[in-house]
Amino acid sequence: MDIPSVMKRSAKKPTGIGLDDWVLRRENRVRTTVTPLIDNLTRGLVREELRVIGPPPKEVDKDQVKREQAQTLARLSVLLERAQRKKKVLWYDHSNKVVGTDYITTIKLDGEQFKAISYISICFQPLV
Repeated sequence: MDIPSVMKRSAKKPTGIGLDDWVLRRENRVRTTVTPLIDNLTRGLVREELRVIGPPPKEVDKDQVKREQAQTLARLSVLLERAQRKKKVLWYDHSNKVVGTDYITTIKLDGEQFKAISYISICFQPLV
């Protein structure tokens, strides 16, 4: 087991140079320690040699990733097709208002019902 670079640093205080320059000297540098995931994400992006600790990342099931990508692409194409339709049917009922406001909690757009599910109220303006 090698001695951490913190222990090897020169204990002398900087003389004649600023603290910022002293910290950047090779003998005063501390090696960066990261997890395997961060090592994979930063590979080729940093010049510094990173010390990796922890178990290696789990193997990714490539077939599962392809299935998920295909499902995402299919859902995206359905949403794009729906967005490109010229005529949209919007229905809302004024009885679904938040008490004391003009905010509506439920609407139907092209037959699909949407509800405000958080405390942040969403205002749906009538289409004229």
